[in-house]
Amino acid sequence: MSGVRTAVQKDTVTLQDIFTLSEGQASMQWPSGMSRDDFKDFTDWLIIQQRKIGSTVEGDEKPGIRLSDAVPN
Repeated sequence: MSGVRTAVQKDTVTLQDIFTLSEGQASMQWPSGMSRDDFKDFTDWLIIQQRKIGSTVEGDEKPGIRLSDAVPN
C-alpha cells in the first residue's frame, strides 16, 4: 500500500518517528493504539519493508533483523 492514503478513525492519533541518515531521512507513522493482531501484521509488514530497503544497500552481504521477537505474547 505504498503511497496510499486511507481514511482513519475520527479519534485516532497518529504517531511519527523520523530517523536522520547521512543520505536523507527515514520516517514512519503508526496509530497510537492498535490491537495485538494489527501489531503482528504491522511487524510482518516492517520485515517486508526491511527486505525491500535492504536490497538497496551496497555490498554483497545484505543486513537483516528479526522483528518477530518484538511481538508481545
